[in-house]
Amino acid sequence: MRKAFRHPDYARRNFASLYELLAPASVDVSTGERMVRLDCHLSEYFLFQTLWVMFKSRFDKSSRSGYAAFDTHTILDAWANMPANVVPPERNRRQYLSGVLARNEVSRDYTYNRALFERLSQGWYQFNSRLLVRFSDSECNQSWVSVFQPLNLSLIHEFAHENRLLQLEQCFKKAGIRIPASSISGEEAIVRKAAFDKILKSTKEQHQKQWEMEVKRLIEWKEVKRRKTEQKRLFGAEKKSKTEMQQQKK
Repeated sequence: MRKAFRHPDYARRNFASLYELLAPASVDVSTGERMVRLDCHLSEYFLFQTLWVMFKSRFDKSSRSGYAAFDTHTILDAWANMPANVVPPERNRRQYLSGVLARNEVSRDYTYNRALFERLSQGWYQFNSRLLVRFSDSECNQSWVSVFQPLNLSLIHEFAHENRLLQLEQCFKKAGIRIPASSISGEEAIVRKAAFDKILKSTKEQHQKQWEMEVKRLIEWKEVKRRKTEQKRLFGAEKKSKTEMQQQKK
């Protein structure tokens, strides 16, 4: 799926056949209160798989939005070259996708709400932090675990962008997973951030001083202008007075 999202030719030529062979018939998740089965014919099925595959990408680079989450634009970009047997054309639309995301929000009052997603802000979604998925250990024992556990947060933490660490740590807390010690890259990021903050603080102080000097100069300029205007007024009044006196003498 990741390769299909990134390479249009692969998506159009190879992925359609591979999807039919490899895609499981359903995915079971649990909200903690009830089990939900996502059958492959449902819109939620491929949407869930998409967020799963792209989850890591929410943390490995900075974004203008400030959210380590998904919006319809991000998802539709990934689906741009999906074959019709994977994403039918009528589902590959912004309005339809927005509806699927909205009706599966945790807090949405909807009869068939599967509570798959949390809305972090208007139009921005992430997995429901209380969502559970089936997990098999090395001995094939199955259990229900937080959706964030098999997504391998610890590995993602090693390569996360420094601006995404706060959102990633929120996932650890919601999943009840211990936040790992800072990686070498993380420590370097902290040092870089401290240096950047220091430069930013120094720059702000310089700008503040420059602004104060500009304000002071402006006030002084206005005062000089006021004095000159006053001098002109007094000079004009004095000249007028002398002229009137001379006319009276005549």
